[in-house]
Amino acid sequence: MLDSKVPKGSWRAGYANTDKDICLFATIDKTHILQENLKYDNSLFADDIIQWISQPKTAHTSSVGKMFINHKKLGYNVHIFIRKFAFMDGNKTNPFIYLGKADYYKSFGDKPMRILWKLEEKIPQELIYELYNLD
Repeated sequence: MLDSKVPKGSWRAGYANTDKDICLFATIDKTHILQENLKYDNSLFADDIIQWISQPKTAHTSSVGKMFINHKKLGYNVHIFIRKFAFMDGNKTNPFIYLGKADYYKSFGDKPMRILWKLEEKIPQELIYELYNLD
């Protein structure tokens, strides 16, 4: 169980952290977002690597960027949550699917950072199909 000081229901996008855990949230479909600068390219690179885009102010030299890169040394577990759409049936928030723990793999750019995370377990092919099927 993850315990956070973040208010219940506010874990909807980006990231949240507790004393020991960093939770990363990714939404694949961005058609509901009108501002181009908020259409982060969160996507799968392989069945065990996910690209996650940080907030626009995050750089490799920032405290948050260093936390992501050095999470193991700092004692944080990283957890990845994903969903295809932000909303379902009008404006009801779509829940995230827990993909499991991940480790920092590599990253590119600053403000925002494009970070690749390697999952401990491969994503089942059925879930990949569900996330990327256009039907």
